[in-house]
Amino acid sequence: MLGRSGTGRLGTRYYYYVCRNGECGLRVAADEIEDAVAQRIQDIAADDRALRRLVPRRLKVEPLRAVPPLAAFEGLQELGYLVVAKPLRG
Repeated sequence: MLGRSGTGRLGTRYYYYVCRNGECGLRVAADEIEDAVAQRIQDIAADDRALRRLVPRRLKVEPLRAVPPLAAFEGLQELGYLVVAKPLRG
C-alpha cells in the first residue's frame, strides 16, 4: 500500500493508503491502518514466545513490561527509527 493525502473542500487534509495495484481501488484511512499496525506490534511485543522467534539470540531481550514506554521509543530512535507518538484511543 502507498501513503497518499488529499485536501477536502474546506481545506481539511486527509491521509490514507491506497493499493499498489491501480485496478484494485482499495483505499483505507491512514488512522485505521496505523492503529491496527501499532496494536499488532504491541501484541507481539507482549508475547515472549514471539519475541524469542523474532529477535536474534545474540541480543539481550528484556520483557517489554519492564521498560517504560518512553525508554522503548528512545531505544528505537537510537537504532535510527523514526518514532511518531500519538495518543491511544480509550
